[in-house]
Amino acid sequence: MKKSLLLATVLMPLAMQTQAQLKLDNYLIPTGKAGATVGKVIAGGKASISSDTSGLFTIEKNVLKLKKNKALPPGAFKFDVAIAAGSEKGTFTLVKDEFHQNKVVAHRGAWKNQPGSQNSLSSLKDAIKLGCAGSEFDVWLSSDEKLVLSHDPEIGGKVVEKTPLAELQTIQLDNGDRVPTLEEYLNEGMQQNGTKLVLELKPSKISKERGQQLAAAAVEMVRAKKAQGWILYISFDYDILKKYWNWIPMQRWLT
Repeated sequence: MKKSLLLATVLMPLAMQTQAQLKLDNYLIPTGKAGATVGKVIAGGKASISSDTSGLFTIEKNVLKLKKNKALPPGAFKFDVAIAAGSEKGTFTLVKDEFHQNKVVAHRGAWKNQPGSQNSLSSLKDAIKLGCAGSEFDVWLSSDEKLVLSHDPEIGGKVVEKTPLAELQTIQLDNGDRVPTLEEYLNEGMQQNGTKLVLELKPSKISKERGQQLAAAAVEMVRAKKAQGWILYISFDYDILKKYWNWIPMQRWLT
């Protein structure tokens, strides 16, 4: 596959946690089938569940599964499960896979009816209301290394990478919203399980290294929020994709 095609078309679910030994290769819970496999536990030894308040899950030969005699409860869509394997421990948020399959992704959110609301929380909420399969958004590092949303390298006359977050958040978008942080966007998106969050890692205008710093910080934020089940990643920076390739089991290509 040509590099340009890879940059423009690869859409990747990051299924592994980073900076931790214990990992999962999937965070989505299949629906409608008792005993279904959720994913494989990647660990140095035999894994077991140390805490599961839902009582829905079991581990067999390091494979996380739904119990055969348990059905997913109506209404609830995310469940925390703590897993241990020897000295390795991790707590994971699993999300019921009821995400829309219509393949419509709202670019910078759904903002056509609210001009000027691109990459805002309002555009995300509108994409969710419309039933889009995904809502794409763009992330940069501010000058004080905070994760902030903007499509363009400048917003409100300020260069995102050369402006601190507090100053960026004084900018009012045309629809009345302010510039959101990645954490705020994740908090909003994780309140539902119909629309995926398509996180675009923007190449830095300052240096290649800063672009990779952005990617590492964004992935760490997603991991810390336990938002892996909601996130797909995309980038036009080949070096970012190449650097983090080993984290990402390829499950899907968008062409």
